[in-house]
Amino acid sequence: MDSLIKKEKKTGILHILKKYKYYIFAHHPKCDKFNNDTFRIGSTEFCIGCFIGYPSALIGIFIGYFAFFLPKFNPIILIAGSFLMMCTILLSFTTLTEIKVVKIFQKFFVGLGSGIFIGTAYFIIPGGHLLKIFATLLSILLLNFPIQVLHYRNMNKKCDACEYEPGWNQCLGFQIDL
Repeated sequence: MDSLIKKEKKTGILHILKKYKYYIFAHHPKCDKFNNDTFRIGSTEFCIGCFIGYPSALIGIFIGYFAFFLPKFNPIILIAGSFLMMCTILLSFTTLTEIKVVKIFQKFFVGLGSGIFIGTAYFIIPGGHLLKIFATLLSILLLNFPIQVLHYRNMNKKCDACEYEPGWNQCLGFQIDL
């Protein structure tokens, strides 16, 4: 009876989450070439872009949104600051982001700047509510596009030089270890 219970636990949702934990939170191949793309908290590794960039974008959305309710608010200064923060994405074309701390700060500023712009977009776009919502969603897609292109470029750049490149199903970085 106990062996039946143990077998049942290994097929449950917690077992599945534990089995795929790395790929859920880090989602990069388990490879030395991708060590700079993740950070560890306890026994769990996280993707720097997802777990630094996207939460900072949410913070930026709230900052951008609530800034419009402040007295003596100047939206030009806030939007200019958000664009300066978003420009840190250009560091991805240098070797500076090979330093993990620089990469973490870059992802934070890109996320925060994008979030501030998204949070203010609704207010600065003229027109009715439907047009404002559509334009805000479009700006989210447009801001995310270069991030996804860079992600694709960096993944291919690292994997093209790998011995497993033609056969990803044989790549040890994608093997599930359990």
